[in-house]
Parts: sequence; structure tokens; C-alpha cells
Amino acid sequence: MSVLMRPYRRGGWEVDIRLVLPDNSEHRERRKAPVTTKTAAQRWGEAREREWYQELTRPQPKEEAPKEVPTLETFAPRFLAGYARANR
Repeated sequence: MSVLMRPYRRGGWEVDIRLVLPDNSEHRERRKAPVTTKTAAQRWGEAREREWYQELTRPQPKEEAPKEVPTLETFAPRFLAGYARANR
């Protein structure tokens, strides 16, 4: 993990964050720091690195099974018996 700083071309600082996760996948993010001084940008980059690492290593929720959508053939009798009859 590393945070590199370089001057941004329109003023301010660019933060270059590189992360290597325990599964050896590499991630990189380059952003302009929302602060103006170099030390504040360094602190912001280190905080962003910790936050981003936690986002990437957080366990993902299990996916639910997709809802089963009825076909027109199976839905038509229920529709005609209920809704269509009630609304004439």
C-alpha cells in the first residue's frame, strides 16, 4: 500500500493510492485532494487509503435468489378471476 503525492497541474495536489489486497489483487486510485496544502493532502490520502481498504475487504452480502416472474399463461386466470371481475 502506498500514497504518492504530486503537484496537480491546475494547483493543489494529486494523490495516487495503490493497494494490494491479501488475495494479490491490485487497485489504484488517482484523485485531486480536496485540500490545498501538501501535508493536508498527505493526511487526506492516508485516510482515503484506510477507508478504501476497508471497503474492498468488507465481506459482500449474499445474493438473494431472483424472484420468479409468472408467465402470461399462469397469470391470466388469476388476473381474470380477481382484478378484471372486480373492476368489470
